[in-house]
Amino acid sequence: MKEIKLRGFHKKRKQMYDIVMVDFENGLVALKMYDEDREEFYSEEELLKEVVLMEWTGLKDKNNVPVYEGDILSNGYVFEDVYWNENTASFSCNSKGKKGWAMYVMVSSLEVVGNIFDDKELLEG
Repeated sequence: MKEIKLRGFHKKRKQMYDIVMVDFENGLVALKMYDEDREEFYSEEELLKEVVLMEWTGLKDKNNVPVYEGDILSNGYVFEDVYWNENTASFSCNSKGKKGWAMYVMVSSLEVVGNIFDDKELLEG
């Protein structure tokens, strides 16, 4: 069975968080927060509408880094963003405006270099 992991980008704080819990019925999400030393974590509830949820694809890049929806992948020359493709019911990549190649085909040769919220400029080239 595929492990389900989520992360979320808080729209107002402009920060990425691991997700501890999602309560769709009440519109809440619990963000994983750390103390100053990053030794202990606690959760903080937020309204779901304030957070963009991104699912782990179940895949890892060439450096064994988990690949999430919204990540930007690169082979050193081309930058591509990961998205959920409704037509194929799978995670796919955009490459220079061309949508749709199945990322599982080459993900082991690619590297996570950022995400669409913090590093959007990588996709503009």
